[in-house]
Amino acid sequence: MVKRKYLYIIGILVFTGTILILFIANSNTPSEKSIREYFKPYPVSETLKKLSNSSPGQKAYAFRVYQQQDFKEAIVNFKYALIESPNDADIQFYLGICFLAINDYRSAKKQFEKLREHTDYNSAASWYLGLCNYLNNHKESAFSIFLELSQGHSEYAEPSSVIISEYFN
Repeated sequence: MVKRKYLYIIGILVFTGTILILFIANSNTPSEKSIREYFKPYPVSETLKKLSNSSPGQKAYAFRVYQQQDFKEAIVNFKYALIESPNDADIQFYLGICFLAINDYRSAKKQFEKLREHTDYNSAASWYLGLCNYLNNHKESAFSIFLELSQGHSEYAEPSSVIISEYFN
């Protein structure tokens, strides 16, 4: 009789502890999956689309593959294109997008850090760098980037504010 009573109490404690652990684990810790919903491959500009459709070079082929969302193949071709044009911001930016798409956050981060000061890609590179930092568990860096974007006037201001309220408050 006493053994049954102790087994019953132990069962209740184990059950309560399990529920408590599950509750703590799921409260206020957004998952990687949920923040990845903010990642969308960057659209290719009309100029780059024309290039990819008419030019036979490595850069053009890389953009054709990128448009098909074959990111691993695009990475290979963007890397070859960088050999031909090592300072090409278009190639560096889209290479970063490809790395982010395949969850290689460190490689993506390197590309976006190079481009943050580039006028054509400043806001977009900052946005994707913020995502990389968050997904790479560099939350403070991600927060400062999203905060900076939220105070600006780019298309990333509103989504950055949403991310700050959902993931940092």
